[in-house]
Amino acid sequence: MQRLVATVAVITVTVVDSGQPSNDRTIVVRLGNAQNGARVDVNASVVSIIIMAHDHVAGLLGFNQTSIIASEGSSISDVYIHVDDVVLFS
Repeated sequence: MQRLVATVAVITVTVVDSGQPSNDRTIVVRLGNAQNGARVDVNASVVSIIIMAHDHVAGLLGFNQTSIIASEGSSISDVYIHVDDVVLFS
């Protein structure tokens, strides 16, 4: 009976937040170039690492205040919207 010896290799991927909004990104790791009689299992030779999108890809919109007091018959013109996390050029 032939005894199989397993070798383990670890690949570490560190995801660093750039602070900029971004879409999903994918890293593909593929096994290849097996040596010394080993073969790569074609059904298990690829893994995809998906880095999820930043929470506010298109920016985060909101009002500067949560309530406004107005009298009947008056008009309101001082309602401001803030915009955060918007990338104008990439």
